[in-house]
Amino acid sequence: MTSDMGKNLKDVGLFFSDDGILFEGKDTKFNYNTFEDAKKNTERYNMLGEYITEYIYDYLVEKLKLQRSSIPSASNSPRKSFLFHTPGFSSSNNYKMVLINGNGVVRAGQWSRRIIMNDNLFQGSMIPYIKWGQENSMDILVLNTNECHKDYPQSSDQISHGIAAFEEYIAPLTQEKKVFIVAHSFGGVVVQEIYKTFKNSFDLKVKGIALTDSAHFGPLVHPDSNVCVANWVSSNKPLDHPLKRGNNVEVFSAGTAHHIWTSHSAKQSVFSWISQKLLKKDEMENGCYLV
Repeated sequence: MTSDMGKNLKDVGLFFSDDGILFEGKDTKFNYNTFEDAKKNTERYNMLGEYITEYIYDYLVEKLKLQRSSIPSASNSPRKSFLFHTPGFSSSNNYKMVLINGNGVVRAGQWSRRIIMNDNLFQGSMIPYIKWGQENSMDILVLNTNECHKDYPQSSDQISHGIAAFEEYIAPLTQEKKVFIVAHSFGGVVVQEIYKTFKNSFDLKVKGIALTDSAHFGPLVHPDSNVCVANWVSSNKPLDHPLKRGNNVEVFSAGTAHHIWTSHSAKQSVFSWISQKLLKKDEMENGCYLV
């Protein structure tokens, strides 16, 4: 199945190997520098990036069995944003994991288009996070914050998209403290603004926020909040090396000095951090069991 846009990687001679490497032709790995003209290389790269976006959308639905839904669902507008979620997300009693990417060209399911295209699909995408969540019986909600437009109802920008998603999918949940949020870069700003908008509901529903090199400034949650927050940041220090604590956020090294690699590099630490809370090991300060 191809997406509504009809952009299939095979149509342009590209495919991913089983281990996530992008190939063009049977034995040739993707090469950015196809032309001598730098402008042509950039134009080709951006065009192929759109195909990558559609490939991952299809992957979320076909292989990971997520449902693509318009946001807000009640709007009759012919133009609106969309996101992906586990079918029955709102009605099940499972723990939830919400994934929010950063700013720029990336769309739902992507942490870094550059890594996906030049290095590895599974290192640059949210696929390992989604699979881990599913293996641990968690329902998944993948926001699509960069799929925004001034004409989209409640998704004119990244923050309004995040607020609309929380209002429709998280705020109505009847279970308390069953939501974990994982956000990268500008995704941390989106979380910060969601918290400001839905403070009481957020404190009731959300148990933990795991950030990777978040771009937010100032407190993410209220000082009295019992929401656990950790941020794995770009650093030359070893993975999980404690760096500092401020504004109710524990900060650790992501094990890489490169911003775009933090979500991949820190993923096992993020998984362990969430697992500790699923096991309700709440001995630490403010009810937060830390790595």
